[in-house]
Amino acid sequence: MWRGRLSLRKLWVLISHLPPDSAFVQAVVGGPHATERAILADIFDVLALANWQRGADPKSPPKQPKPYPRPGDTRRVTEKYDRLRAQAMAFRNTRGERG
Repeated sequence: MWRGRLSLRKLWVLISHLPPDSAFVQAVVGGPHATERAILADIFDVLALANWQRGADPKSPPKQPKPYPRPGDTRRVTEKYDRLRAQAMAFRNTRGERG
């Protein structure tokens, strides 16, 4: 019988035992295919590195391939935002504006 009370522990237990295809887990993780996208990104990285190692010309070695972006990888987005903000501030300072 529902009495309108739910402890935080009971809520945690209910949420932690949700199936991976539940709407809540998909919303938090990043959609229904987040796991598959992460696995495919790993496969892409392994293949890119293997091709880079085998196909290198000793006289002019190419750069190591960059890793494929992962679902939910916000670090790169944050770094890009910080770089753009620094560029904007530098531009404002060259024009003599204060902010």
